[in-house]
Amino acid sequence: MTCHTCENRTSDLIPQPDSPPKELYVTIFILPFKAPFEKDAFLQKAIQATLHGIINSARCPSHPDTFTSWSPVLDSLSEALILTTAIEPNIDEESLSSIFAPVHEFLADKVAIRHLYLPPSVVNLGAKSPTTRLPLTLLLLHAPTTPLECAIGKTFGWEPSRHLLSTTLSKQAPLFATPGNLVRDFRGWVESSKGNEALVMMFQWSSTAAGEKFCDPVRRSHGPNGVVVASDFWDVHVGKPVRHLEADGASVKSYRVELRAAEMHEDEIVGNNIGNKKVARRLSLMATELGEKMKNGLWKRE
Repeated sequence: MTCHTCENRTSDLIPQPDSPPKELYVTIFILPFKAPFEKDAFLQKAIQATLHGIINSARCPSHPDTFTSWSPVLDSLSEALILTTAIEPNIDEESLSSIFAPVHEFLADKVAIRHLYLPPSVVNLGAKSPTTRLPLTLLLLHAPTTPLECAIGKTFGWEPSRHLLSTTLSKQAPLFATPGNLVRDFRGWVESSKGNEALVMMFQWSSTAAGEKFCDPVRRSHGPNGVVVASDFWDVHVGKPVRHLEADGASVKSYRVELRAAEMHEDEIVGNNIGNKKVARRLSLMATELGEKMKNGLWKRE
């Protein structure tokens, strides 16, 4: 028997006249390596080559909505996570295989791929540089059966973006000025290879320590404008429901990461160096011309 949540899902997703801006197609890659890669220079280069393969696959790499961020998984340094909007929805297997060819020999298993649509604000997870660190926790709830899928939908909603923690907290501090420990969060449904769907929840923190504090009922955490958050806020809205679903048979995976941008490609470094030299040369000529004008009294002083 189909649950009422599933029966109502199609009608709930009918676009409304005042629908929000078009959502972005986001792809999440989880790369399982044979060993920790932080000290493996060859693997690090292979990862950067793969990242640039993803970046270059985009139809318009320079578009403001296009980004590619990545990070080692903090709790498992033999895994890496890539978050990107550069992958096209209709990309073929051959193209994907080509992109991940540089890291193929280092992989312990197949790359896990998840596709979902998220609000345009997800571009805030696009790290600006390789030294940037954007703390993020990603939770993946997979339902191996239809009843569990319905249970997840009933718990977190078939339109989970309507039940964001950041939205709830902002209502408690309407005169929003500064973010708290939780900067923003995203939720969306993905379809797994077995047909059953999975729910992705992503929480961006102001710092890694702030994320740990927010999820710890013993420690005080803050919302927008420094408003104190109830000690059981995380547990009530996320912790307990997730543990309950896991006890019922749902698969739960958690990834703590610090998103950063890909390192600059060698060609880009060379190009930038050439460009910088041209700029420096031009500035030098301008300074010389300015000196001559001042010397010859061509500039009038008030």
